[in-house]
Amino acid sequence: MSDTQLPTEVELVFEVMPCNAQRVAQEPTLMPHPCSYFRKWGTYHSYDYPKAGPPATRNILQAVQYVGRAPLVPELLSGCRKAPILSVGINPNLPGWWPATRGSLNPLFDEYKQYTHYFRYRETAKLELSPSDYKKFGGGDQDVPPHSALELNVPVDGDGFRTLSARLQQQQMYQAYQALLDDLANSMKLPAHKLAVGEDLA
Repeated sequence: MSDTQLPTEVELVFEVMPCNAQRVAQEPTLMPHPCSYFRKWGTYHSYDYPKAGPPATRNILQAVQYVGRAPLVPELLSGCRKAPILSVGINPNLPGWWPATRGSLNPLFDEYKQYTHYFRYRETAKLELSPSDYKKFGGGDQDVPPHSALELNVPVDGDGFRTLSARLQQQQMYQAYQALLDDLANSMKLPAHKLAVGEDLA
């Protein structure tokens, strides 16, 4: 019987998704693991999908449930590993540091397919609460990572979920990458181009 080898992008998901949680939880306390370093960045408002399985569409803006505060999940390369253009930069992964973006919502999926869907299709945006909802649920100036332990007071609905109405939070760095693709399409005179971060630029 021959060994079955997973495709690189599938193996990567299985390696990366649980790495932070497993290593921090399982390493002996007298033998610090590099992943424990990330605990110093505190916890952030997190969400999950109320239904099992990945969303039926590529859109990351879906119905979400608030699941409280949690450390940030390990990041995967945005988009497809087969994208012909690769950009290397500093990932804007701590939006909660700034007062205007403390309503940011970070994914906390326990399903590999949901985790993969998010990083495959997020393109130029992440999710956030509107400023009015953030304030309504108890957010404010006291909610400063990494030291804040404030959980938002989101009521439980009839299905037992703390359902939120999220919106897209455009990331300037990702939008700059999309502008590079737009310029490329214009120089190549591609009419009504569909070049996109995630599909054509990772």
